[in-house]
This record gives sequence, C-alpha cells and structure tokens, in this order.
Amino acid sequence: MLLRRPGQVVVITHAHPAHLGVRHLAGGLLKVYYLPVPVLTASATVPNFLLFLPYVRSLLVRESIDLVHGHASLSSLALEAVLHAPLLGVRTVWTDHSLFGFGDAVGVLTNKLLRGCLRNLDAGICVSHTGCILAIHSQSGERALR
Repeated sequence: MLLRRPGQVVVITHAHPAHLGVRHLAGGLLKVYYLPVPVLTASATVPNFLLFLPYVRSLLVRESIDLVHGHASLSSLALEAVLHAPLLGVRTVWTDHSLFGFGDAVGVLTNKLLRGCLRNLDAGICVSHTGCILAIHSQSGERALR
C-alpha cells in the first residue's frame, strides 16, 4: 500500500542470518536496512534504549525520513525508534495487535513500558483480541473507538 504512494519506503530491522546491510527491493521503492545488532533469542534484540540510537539517528537524517511507524509491543528497535524520532522532529505512528491485559506481571510491566515509550506518539492504532479498534490521534486530540 505504501509502495503505491509517492516517495520511498525505508524499513529498518535487525540482521537475519541471510541478510546484513542494505537491500533494495520493489524496483528501488523499498529499501531495507539490516542493522548489525546482537539477537538474543526468537529474533529479539537487546532492549536498552540506547543501542539503536546511533543507527536510527543516522538513517532518519540520511534518508530524510518524515514518519516513523512501529509495531509489536516487545520490539526494542520499534520502541526505541518511536521514542527518539520526536526528538529529531520526525512524526510517529504506532500499531499494535497484541495488547496485554493486567492479569499477570508480564502484562503489567509491558503496559508500563509502553506507557513511557509511546507517550509522544502522533497517532496510534491498537487492535485487541476482542476485535475492538482504538485509534488515538494525540496531536489533534481526536480519539475514535470502534
């Protein structure tokens, strides 16, 4: 969908065994950066909120990125990107399909983490397991619940 719009889509992710560096796909409309960062397990990277800052800042400036979109509430790269992007004047959007409840310690701690990291979003879309969609546009103050 984004590839049909004017401009270029840039994806930033961590390195996979078969991929490292930069790949150009979809006739040059899609550029994928595979960052050389350590993976712990199950494609999870080290969460420390400073590991990705040099990479994210460099790519946001070099690629003239004007919107950062992240998803997956336990993705340290996505959380760090939307945390740092507003400091560089870049707008942010978050989509999450795996909302956590408050029935256990993991859910409580994850919600606390998200509350801090997603505080400065320009927009967010959260889809719960109940099928409800909550869209929040924080800059304009508009909220839509369906």
